[in-house]
Amino acid sequence: MKPNPFPHLLFVASVAVAIASTALAQSVRYPDGYSEPLPPVCVTLFSSDHYRGESVTLGAGERWDDMNHIRFPSGRRVNNRVSSILIEGPAFVTLYDHRDFGEESISLLDSIP
Repeated sequence: MKPNPFPHLLFVASVAVAIASTALAQSVRYPDGYSEPLPPVCVTLFSSDHYRGESVTLGAGERWDDMNHIRFPSGRRVNNRVSSILIEGPAFVTLYDHRDFGEESISLLDSIP
């Protein structure tokens, strides 16, 4: 088994992020005809642990193939500055060690405070 290439989310190279919804439908329909909307699907990357600090958000199906071009609201680069990840809705996020989705990767189904 390979070691986790992202211990404690302290990335050492470019990181690319992809998100995909695990649910294709916009709502869930029950046998009795009742339906309700699915929760929104998004992933938010934070500059500090426990979902604090600056943040940027990706929606379902979005991807960033080179994090060097992504900036927090202050103008600071997101690359190598992600300390926590909040996953909302039925989604997963894949983080890559290099830009253009290369080298080692790790996929997450749950948030990391």
